[in-house]
Amino acid sequence: MVNILAIDTSTDACSVAIYFNGNVIGYDEIIPKAHTKILLPMIDRLLKEAAINLADINAFAFGRGPGSFTGIRIACSVIQALSFGVNKPVVPVSTLQALAQGAYRELGKERVFATLDARLQEVYWGLFVNDGKGIMRSVSEERVQSPNQIQLPTGSWHTTTGFPKALDIVEIACVEYQCHRTVAAEYALPVYLRDEVVR
Repeated sequence: MVNILAIDTSTDACSVAIYFNGNVIGYDEIIPKAHTKILLPMIDRLLKEAAINLADINAFAFGRGPGSFTGIRIACSVIQALSFGVNKPVVPVSTLQALAQGAYRELGKERVFATLDARLQEVYWGLFVNDGKGIMRSVSEERVQSPNQIQLPTGSWHTTTGFPKALDIVEIACVEYQCHRTVAAEYALPVYLRDEVVR
């Protein structure tokens, strides 16, 4: 049986989820600039509720960005440490894909324009469609632009924003893991999109 632990700290929300024995549980908490204080306790709570140990995890997943520079680094660092500790692979998942997956899970939307606030009067965005198996797949480059620069293709697109949820990351990660699309901890890297990430 596959067990996968997923986290996301790419926004003001701290989100964790675990897939175990065919079940999924997860928690989200809006807590700006305090991810480092609550992330590990949230993970510990999940493992205890699932009654499994880190060694029982088959793979780890995280929101690899785009999003907050600091937040993405936190998730990446924690997942790398956990992965190294038990020698298990990682599934990096796009935060925009996770948003689109959430729109499909909650509303059944199959064509999604996913956006995240990039600050500096810009947004991160991407287009995603259902692959026919319940997973939202990218059909565009992920970009960072001002809203007035964005040109959507023709057709009807559902717009979604908010914060990516680990519940959706873990769902994507389960499919990726079963298809052997994983990386070693040292290759689990952030995706920022913007060059001037420190500004």
